[in-house]
Amino acid sequence: MDMPLPATFFPLISTGKPFLLSYKIDGINCAFVSKVIAVQKEMNAPALLFPSFIHRLQRRMFYRVKTTLKDMIVVVAEVGGAMLKYDAIDISEGGVAFVTKNSTLFVEGESYDASLHMPGGQVLPVSF
Repeated sequence: MDMPLPATFFPLISTGKPFLLSYKIDGINCAFVSKVIAVQKEMNAPALLFPSFIHRLQRRMFYRVKTTLKDMIVVVAEVGGAMLKYDAIDISEGGVAFVTKNSTLFVEGESYDASLHMPGGQVLPVSF
């Protein structure tokens, strides 16, 4: 990984020393510790080993986990007499997110009964 830094930064780092990098991506605070493998002064960048683990911190009561497999978790709802099926985007102890291509089916402020179809066949009743 290469990143430009001001020239005044280079006396602070040297090959073989640990390097902590923190950043934010998609609103999630991330950080990792790596090791400096070279200092490329001509590019104003330290070369770091790729980290074995990246820490991600969400400041929310329930951590959201993205569903990684298609049809891993399915939301089924009956709206206007029609059964509708949606793939879940992410899930947490506080809820599940899914996207519909036709938002006019749902009326803001209304409550809808649905079910979550989980891996292994478990079906959980939910309302949204």
